[in-house]
Amino acid sequence: MILVTGKGTKSGSLQMKSFNGDYSDFFVLEMESELSESAYIVLDSLVAADNINWSFYNGEYRFSLMWGNGMVAPDGESPHEDRTFSLSFKKGSRIVNLGTGMW
Repeated sequence: MILVTGKGTKSGSLQMKSFNGDYSDFFVLEMESELSESAYIVLDSLVAADNINWSFYNGEYRFSLMWGNGMVAPDGESPHEDRTFSLSFKKGSRIVNLGTGMW
């Protein structure tokens, strides 16, 4: 379970790019427990497979996805909407930074 603990514009570990859309928001979430070692193995395999959405840099996992304006929408999302979604968290931390926006 993930608990929302706060909301703001920027957090220390999340390097958000400037976003001038119609709507953008940022949340700091706290997981009830740290991810298991098997979860980190799965994440490491996604990064090692050069999954374009996942990266690992300086001890931090990052996921980023954009769609619309010619970019393919993920399953279940409308191809007519332009959106962005990102999350990041440090290995061993329970804090997750989540960003979202649309234009």
